[in-house]
Amino acid sequence: MMDFMREGGFPMWIMLASFIGAAALAWTRPADRRGRILALAAVWVLVQGVAGMATGIHATVRYLDRVPPADTARILAAGLGELANNGVFAAVLATLLGVAYVVTTRDERPTAA
Repeated sequence: MMDFMREGGFPMWIMLASFIGAAALAWTRPADRRGRILALAAVWVLVQGVAGMATGIHATVRYLDRVPPADTARILAAGLGELANNGVFAAVLATLLGVAYVVTTRDERPTAA
């Protein structure tokens, strides 16, 4: 797990901090405001994941001019694999926030049959 976080870089830690902060904020707010916080946090984490992927590909491509041409494909593949961690992590965190949104906003009143 630590390699997963390390390979993804600093955006992974920002996403984790945002996730924990949003969960704590939602937990401390009144029930009618929790859903909005969780939904916004899910979108925010996805944006952070895309930004992490973009910075990862940027760093990888900028590094390619410093390696021998024979190693270019191998290093590009490794960089793409590492930056994909940002997308995976963002998707997992956004899914957890989405599930929390559904759970906190469901209507518990029985429907008329």
